[in-house]
Amino acid sequence: MIGETETETTVDRDRWITPRWIIEGPLWAYMKGLDLDPYYDPTGHTKPRVGLTPRPEDCALVPWGTIEVGDGHTHDWTKYDRVWVQPPYSRGNVPKAMRQAKGYAQRRPDGHCIALINCATGSQYWHELVAPHAKAYVFPRRIDFEHSQLSKETSQRNDQAIILFAGDVERFCESFGGLGRVLVPR
Repeated sequence: MIGETETETTVDRDRWITPRWIIEGPLWAYMKGLDLDPYYDPTGHTKPRVGLTPRPEDCALVPWGTIEVGDGHTHDWTKYDRVWVQPPYSRGNVPKAMRQAKGYAQRRPDGHCIALINCATGSQYWHELVAPHAKAYVFPRRIDFEHSQLSKETSQRNDQAIILFAGDVERFCESFGGLGRVLVPR
């Protein structure tokens, strides 16, 4: 396509906006606001958003707070108590984000970190970064993401997992249990 660069295409493929029903429902029930969404993307560029305590009706497609320059892979998540992670799904981004989530959980056991990623239980990053470090998982029905153009042209082909890396397991089970069976590793 004329004028379309590889970067623009990658950015467009990475714009899978968390649906309102997740933000207004289980995420709000668990977190009651957010302090950091390190991969928030209001414009197609990956920048973290910080200082978030929105009302549920202000969520989803509306910016929640101040946008800082940078990206979720290099931003220091440990300064924040409540972190929501939905990384870009293009090649290499999910393992980097899961490495960050694992590090957050190790350095901030008193914090809360929840991730929404494609369910790739056979992948190397799942076996090295997710399975050994997750406190709980839920495998919801396939999520219909809010996305400007791509969702109109294609459907999301992968199942998703919502993963608790740091936080209260019992509260996670109560908040996210309506999406499917919550698994708590021993």
